Amino acid sequence: MKNYSNFITGTFLVILGLLLLMRNLNLLDFDIMDIFRLWPLALVYAGVEMLPVEPKLKMYLQIGVIILFFIALISLPLLRQQQVGILDYYEQTGIELSGRISNLG
Repeated sequence: MKNYSNFITGTFLVILGLLLLMRNLNLLDFDIMDIFRLWPLALVYAGVEMLPVEPKLKMYLQIGVIILFFIALISLPLLRQQQVGILDYYEQTGIELSGRISNLG
């Protein structure tokens, strides 16, 4: 696979396009801004591209970063729901986030 860079970029774009299509069809729930929240993975991908290793290993590392990106993109809405659930718990019990009991009187 001598031209693996084009293969990886094309695969990334196809999968991203499918995710956005699934979002538009309400089959998958994530915010478009989630893509921009994952910008540090672009740095990781660029770092992998610069590593002086054999091309096959570099390709596997890049695929791993892309898989990590899509797993994070899909799981961010679930993490947001958990955070909302935790905040609701604190509001219902009257406990401030700093750990002190709020003044109810």
